[in-house]
Amino acid sequence: MKFASIVLLALGSLLASSNVAEAKEICWHICIPEKYKCPEEWYPKNHGHCWTCCKDNSVYFFDE
Repeated sequence: MKFASIVLLALGSLLASSNVAEAKEICWHICIPEKYKCPEEWYPKNHGHCWTCCKDNSVYFFDE
């Protein structure tokens, strides 16, 4: 019984400390067939046969 508790505690700690990948950019969910002139602070990005506008996501994360 103690062994099972230790294993569950270890697994719970491992899951709690796992890193979730953060998105490095925010993109519109739109498919434009040709390169688009994006608004200021946004840039065009090609996703296969679609173009969209993206923005650097780092401006939304703050150090505390």
